[in-house]
Amino acid sequence: MATMHAALASSRIPANSRLPSKSSCYFPTQCLSKRLAFAELSGLRSAGCVTYAVNAKAARSTPSRLKPVAKLKVAINGFGRIGRNFLRCWHGRENSPLEVIVVNDSGGVKNASHLLKYDSMLGTFKADVKIVDNETISVDGKLVKVVSNRDPLKLPWAEMGIDIVIEGTGVFVDGPGAGKHIQAGAKKVIITAPAKGADIPTYVVGVNEGDYDHEVSNIVSNASCTTNCLAPFVKVMDEELGIVKGTMTTTHSYTGDQRLLDASHRDLRRARAAALNIVPTSTGAAKAVSLVLPQLKGKLNGIALRVPTPNVSVVDLVVNVEKKGITAEDVNAAFRKAAEGPLKGILAVCDVPLVSIDFRCSDVSSTIDSSLTMVMGDDMVKVVAWYDNEWGYSQRVVDLAHLVASKWPGTPAQGSGDPLEDFCKTNPSTEECKQRNMAAGTEFSPPFTVLEGSYSKDSVPGKQDEISENSDNLKQMTNGKPPRHLSVVRHFISSDAEVAASDLELDFGAAVMLQSDGRSGFCPVFRSGSCAEIGPKQYMEDEHICVDDLLEHLGATVDFPSPGAFYGVFDGHGGTDAASFIRKNILKFIVEESHFPLCTEKAVKNAFVKADHAFADDSSLDISSGTTALTALIFGRTMLIANAGDCRAVLGKRGKAIELSKDHKPNCSSERLRIEKLGGAVYDGYLNGQLSVARALGDWHMKGPKGSACPLSGEPELQETLLTEEDEFLIMGCDGLWDVMSSQGAVTMARKELMLHNDPERCARELVREALKRNTCDNLTVVVVCFSADPPPRIEIPQTRLKRSISAEGLNFLKGILDSNS
Repeated sequence: MATMHAALASSRIPANSRLPSKSSCYFPTQCLSKRLAFAELSGLRSAGCVTYAVNAKAARSTPSRLKPVAKLKVAINGFGRIGRNFLRCWHGRENSPLEVIVVNDSGGVKNASHLLKYDSMLGTFKADVKIVDNETISVDGKLVKVVSNRDPLKLPWAEMGIDIVIEGTGVFVDGPGAGKHIQAGAKKVIITAPAKGADIPTYVVGVNEGDYDHEVSNIVSNASCTTNCLAPFVKVMDEELGIVKGTMTTTHSYTGDQRLLDASHRDLRRARAAALNIVPTSTGAAKAVSLVLPQLKGKLNGIALRVPTPNVSVVDLVVNVEKKGITAEDVNAAFRKAAEGPLKGILAVCDVPLVSIDFRCSDVSSTIDSSLTMVMGDDMVKVVAWYDNEWGYSQRVVDLAHLVASKWPGTPAQGSGDPLEDFCKTNPSTEECKQRNMAAGTEFSPPFTVLEGSYSKDSVPGKQDEISENSDNLKQMTNGKPPRHLSVVRHFISSDAEVAASDLELDFGAAVMLQSDGRSGFCPVFRSGSCAEIGPKQYMEDEHICVDDLLEHLGATVDFPSPGAFYGVFDGHGGTDAASFIRKNILKFIVEESHFPLCTEKAVKNAFVKADHAFADDSSLDISSGTTALTALIFGRTMLIANAGDCRAVLGKRGKAIELSKDHKPNCSSERLRIEKLGGAVYDGYLNGQLSVARALGDWHMKGPKGSACPLSGEPELQETLLTEEDEFLIMGCDGLWDVMSSQGAVTMARKELMLHNDPERCARELVREALKRNTCDNLTVVVVCFSADPPPRIEIPQTRLKRSISAEGLNFLKGILDSNS
């Protein structure tokens, strides 16, 4: 028996609603995973791999019953390895919001029924599979129609009311191809392969599923099985260690794309007999990681070795990392922490020396083989991870389909099919819910009535021990993406949790009360949310950082007023090197500046210059790449905005937009004068005909020697503001937002959103969505920072009494009318 360090959870969607399992165990030889269910289940039907559910009573309470929700109708196009595995996985899910009603398979009813029932890898499907008629099979009494048509445009999706198509042929993987399902009447398409074309977003559950937006695209990709294995543990390594570069080799079982015996193939190596050879071939899995982790673009590459085994593959990753002096146990500890927390059910760690067959039917995306983890020198790390390239991947396809269903218009919040969601709203202090809340981060529901941004003190339970337990959980809650390589920063505290903290005076996170300065009783409470989208561009080059509690991050070694916070938006161009470097290092340069914190203006200005020079000195980076930089440093009530480029900071002041930064465009009169004075020129709005901004960090191919004045400046302009109770929030955005939206328009929209839900992350997401609707041509990054735990109040327009008078002529006219009527 292999002891696993992560439970094989039955469902990942919603991402924060996974069923807890204190005694979860994994029996590789039987593919048995125990799962804890809070509903009174009689046991899940076997999906080939033997699966059981353990009944358990919820502590101190029972969950409320969910209201029945109409299930989404699903079609499977291509009933091959992934198509059949998807149906088996879906069939084993309790309370799935999906209903598979039709499959399109060229083999017809007989083949569909037989191959679903009998599988050489999975064994006999324990469900009752029967042929009903020439066009229908039944699976445990559920009718599934079988159609056979190679042209998606001729499939009966419209007449059958199909909501989601699982595209499993491997053929229709681009926009025009998969779009044929939409033309045929389907509403959404999930491609079970890497998509071709930048217009189709890719999601890997456990990595970037939180970025899914129902409105952005009707076609999404679940990436490849190898990318689903690689991305979760690469994410952990990048966040904890900082990946510099690396290579990957996947020793992959042969697939249906290879030849059983030597025969023609476009890849001459795949033309050779699959069961007799080790076949080197290409794979885009490593490069595809950058689609879900954009900061790793250009840092990973790899190959595949196809071997004579029918299932289960293994990834061998070797990377150089930024963090020095680590050990193999440090690396494994990071994986265990993730496997027991945010990646529970996606990542596992195995300490037992097993072989490939032992991981057959593993539900997780990747299992780290801890005994094979190695560290060479100071910064080279080798990690090996196993994955079932069919079963585990198909589980993630079901997860992604559940995610799509959870965002379906009109779907109630409780319609996810997870009873624990409702149970934890009323029992947050139970051990199961504490573990869930610590791992989740974004959907925590405190014991308050929070409706449209308002709350009631009367609804707070009187038990102080429960409040104390909840506050411990709140200290660990995060909302949004953490700044990579700054793992000690706690940030993006849930807005509902922040409301609770400010009202109950809980001592956590950024809810630090400002000592009265004798002039105002206003006490800032920092809550932030962010959203970043690639937009219509092929690559994502934006970066951003949010630190809601600077005091906690910097520690007690630095003396400065509290509360403190730091935010930044960096719009890269010519690659991601400059934006990534500045985002990682700008705060460090500010804090280490000799003038900090006594003279913050000088410290910030010098830090920009030092960061720019440090980037030029890093031989591992492309110093011709560049980035604009916009930062906000807040101490107490003093906010210092620093800007170099065309990102913009806008303050929302009781509904009025106050611009705190100036767009540094070459055509701007002051910038143009500076450029021309230093020997530069502006051609058609471009600095020296090359760059559309007048200030930027990086771009050293356009700059002279360090310290010399040049037309392209990296020096920021500063704007200091004293926050008052009228200052409600700050919007920081790249030019992708401001190209299509005015400052006042953004403030008006943000204020309206915050009044509705008081969630800065959701507010940032809505601003990005609006910019996409307005056809922005650039990447989009928006950060929204609220200065109060409360939503913005309604603005009451006073109705003043006006003194009115009437002229003598008017008075005589009125008298005449009255006399004539009498």
